[in-house]
Amino acid sequence: MTTVVLGDGQVLLVEALSVALQQGGVQVVGIGNDLSRIRDSVRAYAPDVCIVDRSLCGDSPQESLRALRAASERTKVIMLTSDAGRQHLVTALASGVDGYIHTSRGYTTLVAAIDKVLGGEVIIDLPHHPTQAQARERDRHVHLRAARLTERERQCLTLLVDGQRTEAIALTLCVSVTTVRTHIQSVLSKLGVHSRLEAAALAVKYALVESPEYLAPDERSCG
Repeated sequence: MTTVVLGDGQVLLVEALSVALQQGGVQVVGIGNDLSRIRDSVRAYAPDVCIVDRSLCGDSPQESLRALRAASERTKVIMLTSDAGRQHLVTALASGVDGYIHTSRGYTTLVAAIDKVLGGEVIIDLPHHPTQAQARERDRHVHLRAARLTERERQCLTLLVDGQRTEAIALTLCVSVTTVRTHIQSVLSKLGVHSRLEAAALAVKYALVESPEYLAPDERSCG
C-alpha cells in the first residue's frame, strides 16, 4: 500500500484530505501543519510520497525541499498550490519537486498524480490560461525538463527525431537494445510524454536536440 505524509497549514483541509486518501486505499502515515512536523514525519516513516502545500515552504522552496529530501531520499514530493499563476512553477521544478498541482484539480487528479510520480513521471497540473506570458513559461518549463536528460538520453532523443528504431539506435551508440529501451523510457518520463512520437515532436517543436551529425565519429560506429 502506498504511504503518504500530508502537510497543509489548514488543519481541517489536511484532515479531510487524509480521510479521503485512506478511503481510497492510500495509507496516510503522518500529517502536519508546519514544515518541521512534516519533516519529522517524513524522517520517521520514509513514506512513498510527501504532499505539501506551497504556502508552508515560504519564500525558499529550495531549502524546504532540501530538508524533506534529507529526511528521506526515497520519498517523492508533490507540491499543492492555490495560485493559478505559473510564476512559481519554474522555481518549484528547479527545486526538484516531482509534482506541482493546483488545489482546484480535485481528489481524483491528486490520486492519479501519486501513481504517476511513483512511476517516475514529473506531474504538472494547473488551470490553463493561454496567454503569451504563460506560453513563455511553458516553453521554459519544457526546456527545464529537457535539461534533466543525460548526454546518452539526449543522444537517443536525437536519433528518435532522426527516425531511427531501437535496433538502429543501439548500433549507432554501440550499446545493447535493452540499454536503449531503458534510456528511451527515461526520456519519456523526464519530458512528461507517453510515446516516442510525442517525444520526437516535442524535441522538434522546442529545438531540444541538434542534428544527428553532432555525435562524435567514435559514437557513431562500433568499429
